[in-house]
Amino acid sequence: MVRGVVATAMAGVAVVLFTAATRGPHQADPPPAHTDTVLPGGVVAAAPLDRSAPVRLEIPRIGLDTSPGCSGTTASGSLAAPDDFARATWFEPGASPGEAGPAVILGHVDSTSGPAVFFRLGELSAGDEVRVTRADGRTAHFVVDRTESVDKTQFPTDRVFADDGTARLRLITCGGTFDPAHGRYLANVIVYATSVAVT
Repeated sequence: MVRGVVATAMAGVAVVLFTAATRGPHQADPPPAHTDTVLPGGVVAAAPLDRSAPVRLEIPRIGLDTSPGCSGTTASGSLAAPDDFARATWFEPGASPGEAGPAVILGHVDSTSGPAVFFRLGELSAGDEVRVTRADGRTAHFVVDRTESVDKTQFPTDRVFADDGTARLRLITCGGTFDPAHGRYLANVIVYATSVAVT
């Protein structure tokens, strides 16, 4: 992972991330984000794996099972939002899930036609399981540490990309209040998780 590329991309995330995720006037709000902050006691992080792209993302708590695509940065250096509202994307310039460092997977919360892939992401709380199957055939099992909702003008780049050598996962979507005048949400929902097992 090239930290400079990642930092540059994430610096613009509050401005550009998922601004296309507009919704109709009668669509329900996504569930509010939990704010749990404690990883269940006794959980030990798994040893990091070599790099390998994710091919499947499963989150049993919210009934999610999807095949992530890949995303990178725009011409201006900002984080590229997913093209497909029904599919999450892995931020390829960063770590891969299970590899040492924070892997990032992005997804829209909704669209003009209804809920999108990460509509229920904010329901996750500490202790929930996230599974990522990789191209090398191994599955990295993550446990959610916490979920937070942050104003896009205060996106916590340093916290999201903090690298302590542990395999970590960040799941990011939009949330908070919807601004119809600009067609976007005013916050980001961020799920922080730690790899605890590999199968």
